[in-house]
Amino acid sequence: MAKPYEWSQTESEVIARFPLEASITKEKLKIKIDPTAMMVQVAGVTVFREELASKVSVDDSFWSIEGSGADRCLVVSLTKKKDKVQWRGLTKEEEENSAGDVLAPEFDVMALEHDDDDPERVEEQEENERKLEARYKKLVEEKGLDDESTLQTFFALFDNCIQLYRLNKLYDYLTVVEPVCRKRNDKYKLKAVQAKAFVLWKQSKFREALPLFHEMEDILGKGAALCENIAHTYNSLGDYDKAEDYFRQALRFIEQEHGLNQGNRGGVLLGLGLVRDRLGKHREALPVIKQAYEFYKERANGAPASLQAKAGISCAKLHAKLGELPEAEKYIRESVHMYEVTCGETSPLTASAYHELGKCLWAQRKRDDAQKALARAYELEAMKDAWDLVTLLEIHNTLMDTHLKETANIDRSRFADCFRTSDFIAERVRRSLPQDGNAAVYYKAAGELRAWGGQYQEAKDYFNEAIPLFENEKGTDCSGLIQACKEMLGFCDRNLAGTQNSPMNFEIPKEKVEEVAPTEEEYTGPQIEEVEDDDEPMEVGG
Repeated sequence: MAKPYEWSQTESEVIARFPLEASITKEKLKIKIDPTAMMVQVAGVTVFREELASKVSVDDSFWSIEGSGADRCLVVSLTKKKDKVQWRGLTKEEEENSAGDVLAPEFDVMALEHDDDDPERVEEQEENERKLEARYKKLVEEKGLDDESTLQTFFALFDNCIQLYRLNKLYDYLTVVEPVCRKRNDKYKLKAVQAKAFVLWKQSKFREALPLFHEMEDILGKGAALCENIAHTYNSLGDYDKAEDYFRQALRFIEQEHGLNQGNRGGVLLGLGLVRDRLGKHREALPVIKQAYEFYKERANGAPASLQAKAGISCAKLHAKLGELPEAEKYIRESVHMYEVTCGETSPLTASAYHELGKCLWAQRKRDDAQKALARAYELEAMKDAWDLVTLLEIHNTLMDTHLKETANIDRSRFADCFRTSDFIAERVRRSLPQDGNAAVYYKAAGELRAWGGQYQEAKDYFNEAIPLFENEKGTDCSGLIQACKEMLGFCDRNLAGTQNSPMNFEIPKEKVEEVAPTEEEYTGPQIEEVEDDDEPMEVGG
């Protein structure tokens, strides 16, 4: 079927032409241009309503009526969001129909490169990841890793995947790509150093990332973005004086290069606020963090944005520290939604936001909502590439609190909702961590979860796994933990033998509600910080 339009393009614009009869005036036209879609109505009839092949700048796009007679037409001029990127069609459907071209030699990888100024959409990023990865592997096979087109494709893939937190995959790629780029000693050397620094930073390997950032400083000299990255790294390492110094340098560069409210001023303000927060100056930190939030909100122009969500979480944490929990909850709920839209429902950022939401809701004693948020956080944190046992134990213990603390009724069957996640975490602990006190802490917690849920044999298996690991700990007195495990083994044995019949649902007399507290020792276990290991933050003992 013939299309009701013709289209063409330049490096910066896409022109769509719709034929018009002489009787059609501008009053009979309705044109709506969005960043990713366009609608055209002529005399009440919709002649075009489609997603566009790529993003456009709405403010710079316009339409007009041109020509006369048979040549009279509506001309819509769409300004490309990405200059010099060639569209393969006017609509997204036309673009997708030519998706096989991604493997063609002339394919423009810049069309798929992530744009930090665009509102993020995880579905689009995942599709771009698939296309770029296919092209990269083909080029490695045909032209080798050192070829210009191969490296260009890899770094487009990197920019896309870093938004999706494919950290382990990117690190594995960089172990091969970085040495090749260092030998070239051109722009790709810098790109590789920067890429590895970012991956390590996002994996919380700040000490490994810091020398790479300083290497970039030696190559490039100081600038706003680099000073900000170094400042965030020092901040994460607890060196607040150096962090504040680099943040202030970054602000000066931004003001010199862009003006007072431009560049990445939001990121620098966020960093400065976090420094004040970590120094305990919560009330002073809040207005600085809110400036960052408003900066990102204005830049997003009403669209969901992960940076606005990040600043929102920081605002929420400060409100919570100041006892302003309803205000904190408002910011967190907004951030959860934004992260789900922009980063994906299983993103590590979404996981952290659900954790914050669960803590905030429980602090307000909104029990049911807190349990849902914490259960989701528990599940998502367990899936992370850069998973952290301390965080998982914190979520586990808070989730148990919501079931056992300050309640007149305990329904033990509800603990089963977390069995699958707990078993998954335990298996990761077995595969990935040294089998020592660190592992034992989690096995004990998993055993207590199973015992509360009435799964006594499974609980015994966990306790029996934990006890010898505690017994092998030499640097810490684990006798209390061992005794707690043995007492829980006795509890499980009695229920399995039928000499004790512990009800799965029971009421707690009002005057005894507060007496539930002693049983907390049975499920919370030790705080992981009780057993220290300076070399490996993840580990409890050695």
